[in-house]
Amino acid sequence: MKHIYSIRPASAPDAFAIATIQAGLWRPSYQGVLPDALIERMENVGPRKQAWTTIFQHFEESGLGGGYVAEIEGGDVVGFGTCGPQRDEALRDEGYEGEITSLYVAQDHQRCGLGAALLRFIAADMNAHAPAAAFWILDGNASAEAFFAQSGAVPCATRTSEMGDISETAYGWRDLSVLIGPVS
Repeated sequence: MKHIYSIRPASAPDAFAIATIQAGLWRPSYQGVLPDALIERMENVGPRKQAWTTIFQHFEESGLGGGYVAEIEGGDVVGFGTCGPQRDEALRDEGYEGEITSLYVAQDHQRCGLGAALLRFIAADMNAHAPAAAFWILDGNASAEAFFAQSGAVPCATRTSEMGDISETAYGWRDLSVLIGPVS
């Protein structure tokens, strides 16, 4: 079934829908990559909802960062993305002033251009104050690696968790304007 999507700024009332999408994607995205106990913890919508509520309150209070949700007709949220100032000092020193902090699309709405549309909205939002940005991807998430590489991002940094068991690669764009174009 084809859907008509719309994208709008996200806010704290979207926290439950965002948490539900995120929690539903942890197992299909990270099974075999992350420990099962961590996946089970991340699948719990309640703490995710509270975390997203806090994040959106911080965005509103600080004026730093923001996000977008994608909805289908009827108003159901089926995807989201957030961004803000770069949190990683080494990436900031390399000129990646912005950070895309999340980009999720519900499984049954993937591969229809919605992730790319959300990415364009985020890039347009960030471009004025952070013309270069990066996004951390857990190593082993092949679909995310392919998506961001296809968008023109290139690997620009790596890191390992303090426990040494989780590795991530940052994919970055030196010029976010390459992502900005017509949004259909």
